[in-house]
Amino acid sequence: MSRRTIQNEARPLVARRPVPRLSGAFGPELLEGTYGVLCSESPNPSDPAAYSGEGLRVNAAQSPSGFGALWVWTAEPCAQCQARAADRDTGPWTRSTKPYLLIGTLGDSNTAYVATQRLAAEVPNARVLTETGGGHTANFNKSDCIDRHVDAFLVSGTLPPKGTVCDQNLAPF
Repeated sequence: MSRRTIQNEARPLVARRPVPRLSGAFGPELLEGTYGVLCSESPNPSDPAAYSGEGLRVNAAQSPSGFGALWVWTAEPCAQCQARAADRDTGPWTRSTKPYLLIGTLGDSNTAYVATQRLAAEVPNARVLTETGGGHTANFNKSDCIDRHVDAFLVSGTLPPKGTVCDQNLAPF
């Protein structure tokens, strides 16, 4: 076999396989959904320069862990966003008549489950939907049960029964 024949039969070093679609937790839906809500429903400054001072203030006064500044900088792209939700709820949430669905994950290392319970106690028409397992937020830990209740809430405003607990599809460890 000649050298020329071998070169003509070159094959890729890595077999071509279909790339699996990322789950909704890590796919484009996460970024689009996060900014869709964050920018249209939150009171964000329209001047990008305001985020530097605000981030420092929040970080020092309210969040010495650094997460306050992280969230301020996460919202910075909203300075360019002109969309505002027509029916955004600006509070006070302690007198709201709108239903709220709060989802708390028992083993969430970033958002304590007790914080979800405390918020529910402050908001009159809130319902807690509990997810067992671990990880940060139910969005990052697939649960068909959670998805069914969220879909029902978003489509028809139906809250799950009090005390509803959903398992993750897969155990975290």
